[in-house]
Amino acid sequence: MKNNSIRTVVATGIGAALFIIIGMFVNIPIFGNTSIQLQYAVQALFSVIFGPITGFFMGFIGHALKDGIQYGNISWAWVLASAITDCMCYSTKNMM
Repeated sequence: MKNNSIRTVVATGIGAALFIIIGMFVNIPIFGNTSIQLQYAVQALFSVIFGPITGFFMGFIGHALKDGIQYGNISWAWVLASAITDCMCYSTKNMM
């Protein structure tokens, strides 16, 4: 059990760092103020591989830090939505 918790913490940290970097530097603009953001695909992948706890905290920590760094203030509604959406991605894993 101890190995599993260490793996979860490390995966959460690496995932949150990837979420921040990809979210700040990899945006594909479509038109106007709309863009495709690839950090959510990475977040869903980490959730499927490492479980819903890792996905939730990856989205929560990564999104909060990204908003704080990029915009200066944190939109907690979007942060929570990002974290909860990833838990739903994990729950659909068993349906495939």
